[in-house]
Amino acid sequence: MAAIPRKRRVWRYIVLAIVLLPIAAFVAALALTRMDPPAWKAHQAAMKKSTPAQREAKAVSLEARLTALTSYTRADGVPGIVLVSASGGERGGAAAALNDGLGVRQFHVEADEFNAWLETRLPQFLANQNVKLPANMTQPMVAVVDGNIMLAFKYDSERISQVVSLHLKPSITVPPGGSKERPQLVLKLDAIRAGRLPFPVDSLVRGLRDSKKSADGKLDPTAATHQLANALEGKAIDPVMSVPSDRTRQIRLLAMDLTKNGADITVRLEPVK
Repeated sequence: MAAIPRKRRVWRYIVLAIVLLPIAAFVAALALTRMDPPAWKAHQAAMKKSTPAQREAKAVSLEARLTALTSYTRADGVPGIVLVSASGGERGGAAAALNDGLGVRQFHVEADEFNAWLETRLPQFLANQNVKLPANMTQPMVAVVDGNIMLAFKYDSERISQVVSLHLKPSITVPPGGSKERPQLVLKLDAIRAGRLPFPVDSLVRGLRDSKKSADGKLDPTAATHQLANALEGKAIDPVMSVPSDRTRQIRLLAMDLTKNGADITVRLEPVK
């Protein structure tokens, strides 16, 4: 049997490589989509070590602290809440203890506390806002990963089941010409991953901008999704919201320092002008 000329063998290898490389890349990408992020695995392991009652207790404790945060009572006496200053600017002492419902507060939130709240309270919270998560998005969770916030959830469809994670880099800044009393929040989307496979960030932002009103007219996400798209592109937003059940006050985010397993947060309660 005659030997195949060397040049023909080389060309065969090249053709074989051209055929196999896309297949190998597809198999590798498929494997990456099915690999859960380490933070997700750690969260799932922690869930198995706790009971629903324990997670419920964590959610209740977090809600109690947040209620105390905006209370007119002595918030400085509640564990986990530091009353930095009263509305008059005094720090500590009797003036701060006489809480008038205004001024600067500091508190700490652990990721596992917030995850317990997401599990036990998020559905009802969204229902009160006439919002419902899509049925194929479940088990939302947060974690601090490499100094960023990771927001992840399980995505299930007829063809695939995988963990989708968004990696957000938050920062509080004072824009040029802005006021130190009104710092802005920049929430930059650094990465999206399906499993451990990176997903183009631009595709998500473009999809949000292209959102349309539903045919039945019951859902009009355009304004909200466009605001979200702006935020994910790193455009500054005003981090202020009304105090629940109180139209006379609002709460403004002043600082957020991420820790290994949570965040130290500073806010100011101020009158609505």
